[in-house]
Amino acid sequence: MLAEIALKGGSSQRPRTVSQEICPVCGLPKDLCVCGELEKEQSKVIVKLETKRYGKPMTVIEGLDGKGLDLYDLTKQLKKKLACGGTVKNDMIMLQGDHRDRIREMLIEMGFKEDGIEVYRDRGKGISVPPGRLAACASWATMSSCG
Repeated sequence: MLAEIALKGGSSQRPRTVSQEICPVCGLPKDLCVCGELEKEQSKVIVKLETKRYGKPMTVIEGLDGKGLDLYDLTKQLKKKLACGGTVKNDMIMLQGDHRDRIREMLIEMGFKEDGIEVYRDRGKGISVPPGRLAACASWATMSSCG
C-alpha cells in the first residue's frame, strides 16, 4: 500500500509528492513500523535437528510468523553467518548441518527474547526433549511420555 504525501517546497514551487509504503498491520510508514520487533519479542521459537536423506543433519527453526517477519531475509542472514545452505518452507527455516548451539546466540543478537527460544536435543530413539524437561523424567522408559 502506497501513500502519497504532498510537501510544500515554497510559495513559487508547486507541491511535490513522495510515495511511501504504509504497513497494513499498524498503519505506520514502513520506516517507522515496529511490527517486526513486536513479532520477535512475542514469538516462541523452536530449534531442533532433523535427519534427512542419507543421514544428513538439518537444523529446523519453527514458530516464526511469516507475516510479521521477513523469513527470507532472516534465512539469508543465518546462511551467511553459518556458511551453510538452507531454505524457507511452510514458515520454517531449514539449514543444512547441525547449528543448534550457534542459532540460539544469533537469534538473541537479532532481537529475539532469550526465554522465547527453545533448543531441542536428541535423546535416544529420535525423541526430542526440551532442556528443562529432561530432569523431570524419571527414567529412559518413561521419557516417551515426557516429550
